[in-house]
Amino acid sequence: MRKAWSTAEKLLLLSPLAFVALVSGMWAWRESRPKPKSIPKPSTVRFFRFSPDSQRLVVFSTEDKSGRYKARVLDAKGRAKICELTMPVFKAAGQVVHPGFFYRPSWSPDGTRIVAGYKDRSKGLSQIPTAPSRNPLENDTGKFAVWNAQTGALKGNFPYAVDNEDSKGPVTFSKNGARLIGEGNPFSFFDTQTGRRLEFLKSAPGWGRNPTFNEKQNLAAIFDNDMASLRVLDWKTKRVVWQNQHTPTTMKGWGDDVLAVTINQFVKGSEGDLLHIEHLSLWNSKTGQLRPFSPSIPSTFDNLSFSPDGRTFAYTTFIYPTMRPKNREDWGYRVVVGDYQQNRTLWNFGGHIRPDTAQWSPDGKWLSVLNRDPNAKSPQLLIFDRNGKIHFESNVQDQTHVWSPDSRRIATPRELPGKTWDFDIIEVSQKP
Repeated sequence: MRKAWSTAEKLLLLSPLAFVALVSGMWAWRESRPKPKSIPKPSTVRFFRFSPDSQRLVVFSTEDKSGRYKARVLDAKGRAKICELTMPVFKAAGQVVHPGFFYRPSWSPDGTRIVAGYKDRSKGLSQIPTAPSRNPLENDTGKFAVWNAQTGALKGNFPYAVDNEDSKGPVTFSKNGARLIGEGNPFSFFDTQTGRRLEFLKSAPGWGRNPTFNEKQNLAAIFDNDMASLRVLDWKTKRVVWQNQHTPTTMKGWGDDVLAVTINQFVKGSEGDLLHIEHLSLWNSKTGQLRPFSPSIPSTFDNLSFSPDGRTFAYTTFIYPTMRPKNREDWGYRVVVGDYQQNRTLWNFGGHIRPDTAQWSPDGKWLSVLNRDPNAKSPQLLIFDRNGKIHFESNVQDQTHVWSPDSRRIATPRELPGKTWDFDIIEVSQKP
């Protein structure tokens, strides 16, 4: 007669069953999770933006094989696809022509519509003079499309300008949703329902490049065609209120009532090489004065971001060693936060850092910086509080990120096997 099984024998007998149950449970859990099929084909992510309620993402990507654009609206929490945007196409010479380039998309303030400017291979009616050895070029004809954000249906496909005007550029909703703003060539306003052009900038010959609009102050900043001179126009009166002539200038963006620019200069370095340096200045729309930001160290400036508080801004910069040979702590890449109302630096962060982008959260409490340290395996996301203390840091895959309008989340793309894509949604604690 066999004696009763020992505990060890029972465990040995039951272990295969336990293993099967464990594997089955893990498989069921894995299948129940949201599947990362946000962008299922080998693609490259071009643009992504949160909806005004912070619950959805619109993502524009290009398929690697065909190069065609695709756009989807995703649930921000689970990344499940809500809808796919119907791409605009047209027929020319018996062929179906697809958009060849999209500008950044824009949500309507109520979250029901999405707009984006784009270019395709269509050409206009005007001949653009070129060098004698080349044939004249036909003018570009920019377009923009409007979609239903719930269904993805194409609500409208409109020309940016008439056929004989050279046109292209991004199109966005105004902050109150009453009109569309075309920050391209020419600078224009459009009806949100019909796409009809309501107004456009009839600039003097040689002017009208890269316009940037300050909706609060109703001011438009534009370059001449050579990108050498900058003007600011009062849109209501069409009067030039400031002009920076014959000085190489780069426009960095609008704050509430200031325009940030850099004055460009080329100097010879200590080893005889030619260095491109920039001097940061701020034009005040209330006083009409251009004032250098102090202390102004010859540097290169990038990724300037204004806080919504109306006085603070941040930028990334590279300071050349040859400009300050005695102050080694100031060499290299840095993140700088300044008070432009008091014209002073509040804090800066350097060290083992190569900042790529800097963005204020919409509520102005946090500053996010993507760091591309050459010694690190992947980019690093750093989130600072207003005092310059690191609140959060994490390794990420991509060098782009966006804040949600409620300042509670950050989205950044993540590549999966087979070059499909998902998004990491990083929750940002609101407690410092």
